[in-house]
Amino acid sequence: MGANDKLNSPRFLDSNRFHENVSKVPLEELRPYAGKHVAWDWEGTRILACGEDEEVVALNLRAQGIPLDEVVFSFVDPMDGASLLY
Repeated sequence: MGANDKLNSPRFLDSNRFHENVSKVPLEELRPYAGKHVAWDWEGTRILACGEDEEVVALNLRAQGIPLDEVVFSFVDPMDGASLLY
């Protein structure tokens, strides 16, 4: 397995691609998640679960059969003028 194979493996997160994709998500699509914890797919293109805290998000992921080590946990700030993702 070469170095490029590791980067293309689903077991490794490409953080640059993730952040680039998340930054492209329209605010209107994030509005339902404002003030909530979320779990993104590794591509940063879809929110797979949400909840009031990370424990609830983890429970939702487990119920869907999604491994916790294959998502990115984040928080969507309340949208009272501006929105930031952590």
